[in-house]
Amino acid sequence: MHPEGLERHLARDLDQVGERFTDVEFSTQLYRALANNRWTKQAELDGSVALSWSRAEDLVNERRGAESLVLAQTGGEGEIGDLAREVLERTGWRAEPLDTSENDPAHASQPTESPPPKGTGERLSPVDDSQGWEREAHREAEASGLGEESAPPKADSEGAGGGRNPSPKP
Repeated sequence: MHPEGLERHLARDLDQVGERFTDVEFSTQLYRALANNRWTKQAELDGSVALSWSRAEDLVNERRGAESLVLAQTGGEGEIGDLAREVLERTGWRAEPLDTSENDPAHASQPTESPPPKGTGERLSPVDDSQGWEREAHREAEASGLGEESAPPKADSEGAGGGRNPSPKP
């Protein structure tokens, strides 16, 4: 069976314990268990599924019915806590560590989007003048170097990169 089909089976099995998703500890443990492991449903389905961190987060949050949790990349991915283990084992799912050393066809992640066409980032950005900050910085530096009154005040602290401002000129 394809990973997408196995993911749907996993989701349906998790739907059976919907009330558990209100518990933040359970939801966190389940995310960690689903991420960085390969899951199989022994004696029922052929194949395995390995969820990406973001897909594991989505699978948990889609069942919470409460506010979503930020789970992806929070640490502990691959650890199977007692709360998650009990539910996954009861529904027939078994884990094995995910081999991340090569591409895995069982890896289910978010759909990939094509990058935007070349040149559209600047054109579609909400900023009127993306180079304005650079011109302003050069004007301020020039004014400061010439000692003009329009120059920003000099600080008595370290400058960018840790350098000290030079002593005032006599």
